[in-house]
Amino acid sequence: MLADVVSIIWVVMAGAMGYKRRARVELPSLILIALTLLISRFVGSLLGPSLAGIGGIGPYEASLYTSLVLWLALYWPLLKGWNKWNQRTPESGVRIELDELGNPVVKGAALQGIFGLLLGVVRGAILYVGVVSCIIALVPGRLYKDGRGTAVVHLDSKTMKWIKAYDPGFQKLLWTTRGLRSIQYLNTHWRARRSLVKTPAMKKIWQSEDIKALRKNRTLLNRAMRKRQGKKDPTLLLWLPAFQKAATSDATRKKLVMLAKAAPAPFDRKQKNNTKKTKRKKR
Repeated sequence: MLADVVSIIWVVMAGAMGYKRRARVELPSLILIALTLLISRFVGSLLGPSLAGIGGIGPYEASLYTSLVLWLALYWPLLKGWNKWNQRTPESGVRIELDELGNPVVKGAALQGIFGLLLGVVRGAILYVGVVSCIIALVPGRLYKDGRGTAVVHLDSKTMKWIKAYDPGFQKLLWTTRGLRSIQYLNTHWRARRSLVKTPAMKKIWQSEDIKALRKNRTLLNRAMRKRQGKKDPTLLLWLPAFQKAATSDATRKKLVMLAKAAPAPFDRKQKNNTKKTKRKKR
């Protein structure tokens, strides 16, 4: 897939840059880019929902925009300040000695270059995942609506699958969608619903106000069950404000996760079984 090729080229170029800049320059840059990414994602998840509605954006989109802006606002000033204070160059740590004949011999350059290459690869991977994970969600949220428009899915891309499998933001979207499918399944199957409400804890969840509101949202539930939307990829539901609200609300999302685990929709059961069969074949 094109996304895999682009990611490989990106990482190779980052490694080549790291080799040229050496480890003493690349290490501080790697630490700063990882640290600022973690801080910006955490702060964005806290402040983002409160900024929803500005410019017509939803709470999940607001979190991503806040994270991106904060990441740039933190990384570049801190990197410039560090370089100004420390003033390390690629030649730092390289020793020039004389051999028996008096010829200069450079020592430490190769080792610094190898470490710089490794650090550059890690730095490039973090930068790629940080930027692309935001783009994957922001593009359909702005340019996709009701089955039409632009979206970033790439189902066959291993890079995209890896990002969506390990990124906490996409896991929130995935479990929110599964929970919505469980609600739709329980709405239409009274025996499964009766079996669920026999448990007091699950009955309390089923009758809670936020879950009741989602049970009545036919548009959201129907889109979560569509093959070309919710069943294809959770990001294709980001054009719905109610979906973003459910995904960013910790209380609602926890209830949806419990519903998805207690009474998974048939589609999600098939997906789980297919994954198990694939793992057994690989073994």
